Amino acid sequence: MAVRPTKLCKSLFNLYPCLSHSVRIHSISSLSSVEETVKSAVEAKTYELLPNILAAQGKTPRIPNPFSFLSTLSLRLRTQIIDEILQSFKSVRPRSRPRVVYDLLLSYTLQSSHPLPLSFAILQSTLRSGCLPDPQIKLLLSSAWLNCRDRSQPVSKALWRCKTLGFAPTP
Repeated sequence: MAVRPTKLCKSLFNLYPCLSHSVRIHSISSLSSVEETVKSAVEAKTYELLPNILAAQGKTPRIPNPFSFLSTLSLRLRTQIIDEILQSFKSVRPRSRPRVVYDLLLSYTLQSSHPLPLSFAILQSTLRSGCLPDPQIKLLLSSAWLNCRDRSQPVSKALWRCKTLGFAPTP
């Protein structure tokens, strides 16, 4: 059964003609969910499309998190991809445009088995863009921090690991 391209896919192809060259049109046009669309954009390294893809969904509940597919990757590759996403947003204007992506990445990383220091890097990017994280992030961040402290990880180590990602813990 052939599935017609969604309005979102059509608008993305109009806004970003390079998308049709970097991602197979057939697979994009037949995608049935946001998670698959996000995964395709990440695989094609068209990170600048992520805010548009996720904003098109509005305030609908996102369970599971559209970035949950990253769990299947190694920690090193996952960190590299998230770092590339954050780096790609440095030139995005208005700076608040990727807020939904920041919130979802923070939510995903804070609930993962290795939340720090990657969550710090995402939080820093969120704050530097002029956005405040979603209120639920405060609870998730507190839990991740307490879990880190329970495992007797020193604060200095978590902050040093943040520097290795290219994010400074001080302004």
